[in-house]
Amino acid sequence: MEQVLVQSITHSYDGARQAVAKLSFHVRAGQVLALIGPNGAGKSTSLRILATLQRPDQGAVLWDGRDAWRERQAIRQRIGFLGDGTGLYPHMSASGYLRFFAECYGINDRDAKTRVGQLLDMFKLSAKADDAIADLSKGMRQRLAIARTLVHQPELLLLDEPADGLDPLARRQLREILREVANSGVGIVVSSHILRELDGFCDTVALIQKGELEVFGP
Repeated sequence: MEQVLVQSITHSYDGARQAVAKLSFHVRAGQVLALIGPNGAGKSTSLRILATLQRPDQGAVLWDGRDAWRERQAIRQRIGFLGDGTGLYPHMSASGYLRFFAECYGINDRDAKTRVGQLLDMFKLSAKADDAIADLSKGMRQRLAIARTLVHQPELLLLDEPADGLDPLARRQLREILREVANSGVGIVVSSHILRELDGFCDTVALIQKGELEVFGP
């Protein structure tokens, strides 16, 4: 992936109110884009459309010039997505959870073991590898959920309010980790309604208000 282009997307869930309206922006490899705006502004809808989980009524998402919806089965293999809620299984161990998703992506046992070790180390969870997810702190669970989105080494990472409910230390650790991920060449889109969570961390900002793009730039 060199660039993902959101091209004038419009979508309504009820045919009356538009969740997003003629929304256009782009994200490049290695770039962190902050998708900001109040609750209900259209951030989650935008991320679902980027993830090819929702088809826009109008407009398109283009991956290096190719229509993402038409090639969605292949494109989804290149995306890491964290939506609303973490999707964790409390009785699994941290390492077992990551191995399970590695298997879902068809990664062989040897490579999966290596990748899980890398992610546990990156997210500072190695000491908790064999602990049940239910016994982890909220910050650790959130880091594990984000680690899961990286199991298959995606080219684009989409995170919906990833720091929601985290304490200041956990937020800082999360920012540092995601900056490291971006520096490896992964494009990242992070949505939030809390500006201080994104300060000094993102390269580009897209401000959405009532489904419309108000500001886009560095």
